[in-house]
Amino acid sequence: MTRAFRIFAVLALAGGLHGQEPGGRFTIPAKVYRARDAAIGAMRSRLSASNPDAFESFLYKAADGAKIWYRLFAPDVPVDGKRYPLILVLHGAGGRGTDNLTQITGGAAVSAGIWTLPEEQRARPCFVLAPQCPPEPAAWIKDEDWDGTAHHHHPEPTTSLALVMEILKRVIEENPVDENRLYVMGASMGGYGTWDLLVRYPRRFAAAVPVCGALADDQAKAIAHVPVWIFHGAADDVVSVSDSRSAFDQLRAAGGSPKYTEYEDGSHNIGVYPWTEPGLAEWLFAQRKR
Repeated sequence: MTRAFRIFAVLALAGGLHGQEPGGRFTIPAKVYRARDAAIGAMRSRLSASNPDAFESFLYKAADGAKIWYRLFAPDVPVDGKRYPLILVLHGAGGRGTDNLTQITGGAAVSAGIWTLPEEQRARPCFVLAPQCPPEPAAWIKDEDWDGTAHHHHPEPTTSLALVMEILKRVIEENPVDENRLYVMGASMGGYGTWDLLVRYPRRFAAAVPVCGALADDQAKAIAHVPVWIFHGAADDVVSVSDSRSAFDQLRAAGGSPKYTEYEDGSHNIGVYPWTEPGLAEWLFAQRKR
């Protein structure tokens, strides 16, 4: 673990402990998580520069002609006969495109790249899959009212999200991936996509980390068995914090044991902070499909 990572990990842990609330909720004080800004900025610059080389570039072409770009990171020296966890990272709306770069650079660099750092790979080697949603109007989810209070579950996934699952199937077939340790995460549009995949494939993923997203109405019972760590900013003016609070409450009412961390005064741009929360990596990689 780098010195910078240790510094903001300790700061975040202190904020989480001081902000613990009944029922598994945590509130991180603004002065605590914002103290990490310099370290996170340095990490983002580092990963923006290194991710394009660390992740191999692919173009997936479906049988019907649909196309979607994606990036795949693989452990440096996989051990024969050993299978490795895979993290599926869904970017936010700003990552859409066809350059196969925006989903692993800039604002999205940390969410995809932090798992690939040498110190992380030594401790927890894994695959990282980072697909790129095609340009607007394509999206991970259908017809979502981002700031609405109702969130509907559509019978069929978007074309983009369906293609992601086809890619995931191919990656698993071609690489030594442990299917009992598939993890999905994402922020904003990627947070919505994370919830959507859980609902559509409730037995596929071992754990999920939805950030600034919303769970479709009346779907908590189907996914209550999945370990979930939810993150949101308390002052989000794009996706209401009430969406994550509601998802947390619904999962608990359905018998689940979700974790929930909220950033005091945090805007919609808190997506850089969850990936550096202390304990997240240890919690995530400890999960296995039940």
